[in-house]
Amino acid sequence: MKAPYKNVVRTKQLIRNAVITLLEKKKDINLISVTDIVKTAEINRGTFYNHYRNVQDVINEIKDDLVEKLIQSINNAFDGSESVGILLKTMTNEVKANEKTYRTIEPYIPKYLMDDVKETIIDHIQFILAKKIKNPAKSKIVLSIVANGISGTYIDYLEGKLKYDLNEICEYSTEMMLALMQVES
Repeated sequence: MKAPYKNVVRTKQLIRNAVITLLEKKKDINLISVTDIVKTAEINRGTFYNHYRNVQDVINEIKDDLVEKLIQSINNAFDGSESVGILLKTMTNEVKANEKTYRTIEPYIPKYLMDDVKETIIDHIQFILAKKIKNPAKSKIVLSIVANGISGTYIDYLEGKLKYDLNEICEYSTEMMLALMQVES
């Protein structure tokens, strides 16, 4: 597959940044028009339509890209590592690197995409734990409960419902997973 032209990448980034800026101001995707986007991005209307059909297409591309990057970072951390701490730290660093975008776009990320992220984490952690836990069926259930709790905590953080920072959430999640590994073994 050919790499996109630099101008295409730059233009799409301008549009995406404009949507994030407008979401921060207006807080509702239904209040954002293509006119708002092209004014904010300082491009013409035709340029927008060369890349997207509507505002929702931009939102979809942003969230797909965020989830893809998160899953890729988790997969990369897993290569050669059997550490729950490294896995969670990598996930946390990815969220921190794109925190502003995650906070803005979080309400528009459908549940099935978050489920994909959770399943990836569960699969990797289950692989790590497979050598330590005698009952694999039980470990899948326990990990599902824990992964839902951890992902819910990250979502609560992004929604501004927690006073903790991402490093604390990562640290406590890692401690919990390590304690679980001790109890389950």
